[in-house]
Amino acid sequence: LVSRQIAVCFWKGMRNVSHQIGPTFQHPGTELIYMLEGKMVYRHGQHTYTLSVGDTLTFDAPVPHGPEKFIKLPIKMLVLIVYDDATAEVR
Repeated sequence: LVSRQIAVCFWKGMRNVSHQIGPTFQHPGTELIYMLEGKMVYRHGQHTYTLSVGDTLTFDAPVPHGPEKFIKLPIKMLVLIVYDDATAEVR
């Protein structure tokens, strides 16, 4: 039996500044992003993905990732992170 811990975040950011690169993240687990509002280019490792309302992206979170370019503001997204080990620290 594998223990899992899930972190759920509502991310709302970059309301007034357009076309700037966002922060880069790297942490344990598997991450899912569901776009609620806005449009952006999101980087995962060496790949980029254009995400709009209704799009979903799932990836391995230990690989560096984060917003690359904000195209339409504001950006709102639901973020779920699943940790493989229940003892993993939720950030």
